[in-house]
Amino acid sequence: MGDIAKAMHLTKAGLYHYISGKQDLLFRIMLYAMDEVERCVIEPSRLIADPEERLRKIMRLHICGAIEHGLELSILLQEMTHLDSGQQKEVLGHKQAYRSLIQEVLRDLGK
Repeated sequence: MGDIAKAMHLTKAGLYHYISGKQDLLFRIMLYAMDEVERCVIEPSRLIADPEERLRKIMRLHICGAIEHGLELSILLQEMTHLDSGQQKEVLGHKQAYRSLIQEVLRDLGK
């Protein structure tokens, strides 16, 4: 936390004005990552009617996002157990939106 405060030109106490602790910071990073998935993958993909092209777009955007935001995405996969149950539920809700998009595309491809 000291390194983060220093990088932001804040005191540690000043940093805690914005976040309540390490768990809160982790939770915010996870929400940021899921917001980026929503903005960069889900929203643009929903604009494509053709299921095959939509799946291609999802895959392309997902890979580009993983390259650009790899650290945040790896945190999503590895650190969920460090959140309290309410925070886990909120992050999982965001993840479910992404899963639903994939399931919808696969259903549409099967038609």
